[in-house]
Amino acid sequence: MRYRLNYDGVPGTGLNTSIPSVGGASPDLLTDSKPGAMKRLARAVLDGFGRFAAGAKTTAQSRALWQSDYSGADPGIKQTAKAKSTLFGASTQLQLTLSADVNAGNPLIRITVFGDTSAAANWFVDFVVDGAIGQ
Repeated sequence: MRYRLNYDGVPGTGLNTSIPSVGGASPDLLTDSKPGAMKRLARAVLDGFGRFAAGAKTTAQSRALWQSDYSGADPGIKQTAKAKSTLFGASTQLQLTLSADVNAGNPLIRITVFGDTSAAANWFVDFVVDGAIGQ
């Protein structure tokens, strides 16, 4: 699954946004994912996922689900997502960070731009589940 992010390059405005997983308007990981592995990840609050019971998730669980970081929580299923970013058409001084977090127990991906924020830029943020078809 891929999202395109646009940054206008207006000095001082920066970019700090997130992609939630609550079933709201796009962009939303639950709304936008197709049936299969990605949808099961997006439904983790509703259905549970592996060792993670249904219900509110922690930041460590969100990192395990969306960044394949099992250092704080392990769902026991290794088919979790890897959030990746690709930067194009921007100053090399501009950097993008992705971090998995939660809001009211719902996993989300937080996206922050920092560095020389005077240049306009576009990014693709990809969510990939290794071995899954139809992401």
